[in-house]
Amino acid sequence: MGPASDAKDLVFSLDVPDEVVELETDIGKARRILINLCGNAVKYNEAGEIRLRVLVERERVIFEVSDTGIGIAAEDQPRIFDRFWQADGCTTRPAGGMGIGLTAAREYSRLLGGDVEVESELGKGSTFRLWLPGVREHR
Repeated sequence: MGPASDAKDLVFSLDVPDEVVELETDIGKARRILINLCGNAVKYNEAGEIRLRVLVERERVIFEVSDTGIGIAAEDQPRIFDRFWQADGCTTRPAGGMGIGLTAAREYSRLLGGDVEVESELGKGSTFRLWLPGVREHR
């Protein structure tokens, strides 16, 4: 995301735990989901910040992608994971896209035993959370 965020003068920050976080997952699918979420944060943000934060919570790992972009209206949030659906209903908007990235992200996350969730406020930005099962300690 470095070149894309640099081109827009966006600050991209990373907040990760000091300790090693272990996952048993399909790294390729997890990587695609995170690239999609971070890519969307860059795409829909003209100025400000994007933050990728990793949190460990009980038996799951949460990847939180927050931005200061355009945000998503509350009434549109339930539909953003629908295939081919876009908040403004236009497939020729300047940001582009076909409306399948978030659908794929959610489908992949569920295949991995997790999910993708969103919190957003129009005009103030969005936070997408990918959570995946962490490695359980055997006692």
